[in-house]
Parts: sequence; structure tokens; C-alpha cells
Amino acid sequence: MLIVGLSALVFLPTVFARDGMPSEVASILATVPKIYVTSFAKLPHSVVDALYTVTIGSREPMADAWAPWNPTDVSFGPPLPMQRLIWAVSVNGYAVIHYEQGGIGHSYQVVVISPPHEDGTRSVVWPTAVSHRLSDFPAFAELARIGKVYTYNPRSR
Repeated sequence: MLIVGLSALVFLPTVFARDGMPSEVASILATVPKIYVTSFAKLPHSVVDALYTVTIGSREPMADAWAPWNPTDVSFGPPLPMQRLIWAVSVNGYAVIHYEQGGIGHSYQVVVISPPHEDGTRSVVWPTAVSHRLSDFPAFAELARIGKVYTYNPRSR
């Protein structure tokens, strides 16, 4: 039984490059975007819809970069978003969103979202976690190249 299972793995198509990075993402890492978005309201609706498939909460908007938000699981005063956008860029049609997540643990994510499909929708290509706040896309690209970006399963959160 084990031999049959292992032989089946050999014939699966290789979709991911090292450390779970989709091969299509590797092609955008050398690009240097010029425009950064730091306001959640300025993200296209198709990007927000795709992003909501991997973020927690009930379609709660993210706080803009540097805006007040709740980095913990305890709230005092008026409710604040549990996520905050750090930056977003468009790279060869892909949207790359870097945000921080509050709650029991404070975490940082970078989500790569596909270019628009024929029907205008987008999908998540690579949901990742990083160890710290990243200054820009080249910082993310460098971590991805050296294998310090971790794919996560958004359904496990």
C-alpha cells in the first residue's frame, strides 16, 4: 500500500517551486513596482473579494496603513479592525497584498492574487506568512527567493 501511494506522488504534476511557491509567482519576483497602495478602500473590488477568502472575519475592512487597529484579541472602546493593510502593489497583473493580523498572536501575511480571470474575478495564488513587517515588494521577493516565506492553509485558521 505504501509503495502504491509513493508511486502516485511521483506522477503528480509539479505546480509549486521550492517551499510551496507557485511557479507563476517566481516570474514576478524580479519586477520592481513603482506605485504602492496603503488605503484599503483603493483596492479593486475583485482583489478585496479574493483577499476575503483567506482573511479572518466577516468581510471586515482592513485598517489603512498607520491607522488605528486592534492587534490583540481584547477590545476596549470602539471596535477596530483586526487586520491592517501595510502595502499593496500590482506586479504584471498580479496583486500582492501585505497586511498584519491581530488576535491571540500578531502575524504578518503577504497574499499573491491572480490577474483578473475572463469573468473579472481573481483568485488567491499564494497565501503566505512572513516573520516581520516588510518595507516593500523587493523585500518580499528576496525572502521568497531564499525560502523564508511560508505557505499557509487559510482554512486552518
